[in-house]
Amino acid sequence: MSNFVAELNGVTKSYKFWNKAIEDQSFQIPYSGMVGLIGSNASGKTTLLHLLAGLTKPSKGEVYVAGQKMDYKNLHQVAFFAAEYPFYPFMTIEETLRYANGIYPDFSYEKAEQMRKDLGWNPSFRVKDLSRGNKELLKVLIGLCRRVPLLLFDEPLSGLDPIARKHIMKLFAKYAEVEEQTIILSYHELYEIDSYLDYVIVLKNGRVEKTGWVEDIREEEGKGLMDILMEVAQ
Repeated sequence: MSNFVAELNGVTKSYKFWNKAIEDQSFQIPYSGMVGLIGSNASGKTTLLHLLAGLTKPSKGEVYVAGQKMDYKNLHQVAFFAAEYPFYPFMTIEETLRYANGIYPDFSYEKAEQMRKDLGWNPSFRVKDLSRGNKELLKVLIGLCRRVPLLLFDEPLSGLDPIARKHIMKLFAKYAEVEEQTIILSYHELYEIDSYLDYVIVLKNGRVEKTGWVEDIREEEGKGLMDILMEVAQ
């Protein structure tokens, strides 16, 4: 098995009325582990996730996931969760989990039920009645029950209060199967997630400024991860 779950070769993504969102990038993403995709707003994080998920095609270059060129034939290798909530508000939690089980062949309903019980959620609660933080928790729960090589979460902590963000990161820490899949979590505030990360990708103006294993970066630089990445971002 390859040591890399994804690879970009000379990838550029341009939009008609936009500068290059991703500009001539070549790098690899390791197989297994929690990966932090870090960058300010408009740095290219969402575009990169869309490229990895096969939701948009590169203007130039090639994207590979699980050793295959990313196209419609390879979409089953990736699960992407956008900032929006992918739920029907009239459904109950139980109906939502059963719906996910019906549409995703790789979904583990047993794991979903275990997580629901651990969270203390009543299965008859309707999605529309959940708080914003709990809706995000439900989205992460569904994501962590997808057994695919590459899981992508776009800003799952954005706009949430500190308690909700802490609960979500604890869910990742407890249930992420990081030895069997790569989980990429994009965010713009490193200090809230750095202790959970195995690997980082730092984006700035559509270009990768730094990648590497967190422990290796700390040892090589002799500084805290936050200090190092702040220098890179300047």
